[in-house]
Amino acid sequence: MLAWERWPKTACPQPAGWIITTARNRAIDRLRRESSRPERHRQAEWLLAQRREQTAKPEGPVRDDRLRLIFTCCHPRSPSPRRSP
Repeated sequence: MLAWERWPKTACPQPAGWIITTARNRAIDRLRRESSRPERHRQAEWLLAQRREQTAKPEGPVRDDRLRLIFTCCHPRSPSPRRSP
C-alpha cells in the first residue's frame, strides 16, 4: 500500500530491496512500541490513581464552588468592598 502511494511520485526503486527495508523498519517500530508498553501502562495507572485520589478527597464542608464563593463573600471576616468617595 505504501509503495502504491510513493512510487508514482518518485522513480521506482528496486522492489525487493524497498519491501525488505520497509518490513524491517516496521518490525523495529513495533518492537520499540511493544517494549515501552509496560511503562506506559504503569504511567496510566498512576495517573488514574492520582485522579481518583483527588476526586475522593472532600473539599471541605461545601463542595459547590459557587456556594463556597457566596459563603466567602458573606463571611463576617471578609473584607468589605471599598467605596469610592
